[in-house]
Amino acid sequence: MKRRLVLVTVGVMAITALALAAAAAAGSRTVTTRGDEVLRVNVGVNSTLRFSPGPLTVAVGESITWEAGDKIGAPHTVTLTRNPDALVETFLEFIGIEPCAECDAALGAAFGGHFPDMAAPVLELGLGDGFGDDGDSFLFGNGFPPSVTVTLENVSPGETVFYFCAIHPWMQGSIEVQG
Repeated sequence: MKRRLVLVTVGVMAITALALAAAAAAGSRTVTTRGDEVLRVNVGVNSTLRFSPGPLTVAVGESITWEAGDKIGAPHTVTLTRNPDALVETFLEFIGIEPCAECDAALGAAFGGHFPDMAAPVLELGLGDGFGDDGDSFLFGNGFPPSVTVTLENVSPGETVFYFCAIHPWMQGSIEVQG
């Protein structure tokens, strides 16, 4: 009797685990902006802006929603790259004192699409052929859609892509695609 109960319990647990995995694969993941920026005159600027969660694992075909949730209400971009060297790592890279050709190229591509005329920001989603190629980028938050949902295309199982905000390039994350 105990053996049968154990087998039934194990069977139910296995079926539940499979059902949860299938639901997650067909579902959606959400990445939210978090944090704040504080300026203290003659002291410094403290920015805790970030994407939460940073690293993300998704199944092929699973959608991802980016939504604004930080305290400053600024617009943000999500800009993709397959090259982790394109991510800003230091403040000196961010302000352009320390050379970083990959960072400059990624930031230039992101800003070039969104702000061709800096006096009149233009929203260009770059989603015409799917979202998943290097340089694909979209704006969301403050004056733009409060959230954007995409499904990664042109990304193979086992591949990892990286993303960052071109406006606040220290906001970074990665997406691992599982088969």
